[in-house]
Amino acid sequence: MKKTWIAAAIVIVFLVVACAWIPCLPGDVAVTRVLQSVAPDNPAWAQAVTASAKLPWNILLLGGAFLLSWWFRNARLAVLSLASFLGVQLLDLVMKPWFARPRPSTDLVQVVGSPSGYSFPSTFALTFAGTIGFVAVAAVIYLRGRARWLVVAIAAVALLLGAAARITLGAHWPSDVITSYLIAFFWAAFLVKFSRSGTGDVDRKRS
Repeated sequence: MKKTWIAAAIVIVFLVVACAWIPCLPGDVAVTRVLQSVAPDNPAWAQAVTASAKLPWNILLLGGAFLLSWWFRNARLAVLSLASFLGVQLLDLVMKPWFARPRPSTDLVQVVGSPSGYSFPSTFALTFAGTIGFVAVAAVIYLRGRARWLVVAIAAVALLLGAAARITLGAHWPSDVITSYLIAFFWAAFLVKFSRSGTGDVDRKRS
């Protein structure tokens, strides 16, 4: 298990360094162009998905993660879902100005509107993975049977749709979103693992 954590950390650090030093990674432009070519011409759907990670809708995401975590396990896990959300928001505030990765260029791909700020990490991706991703990780650990896979499937669809929305709008490169997802998932997995320590009923799962 320790080797898995170390390997995951190494991969994430490698991607973070790559995103910090390279304006767009190999495959970023090609993947973005493919997604934009198959996406609906009207970007309203992508803008609506994007809005779900902003105030006040992100508070609903946080509330949903809190309630589901409590139902999955207990108040401790619910509180840790708050830590997951707050942690990724803090990371976003610290990392964005530090790395200052530019937004996708209109010379390379289509860009809807005039996205401001920096591209990496993706605030949207951190928020989605810090809430929806946390619920998915908790479901794998604490649920079983159909309930587990139903939650994981819904979370996966939401995360994929979110990634497609941000990339289609030209607001982020695929590497921005993927790396941000991995950072948030690593943090969420650490917190869920912490929720299991020191409890006497770690093997009891909700069906």
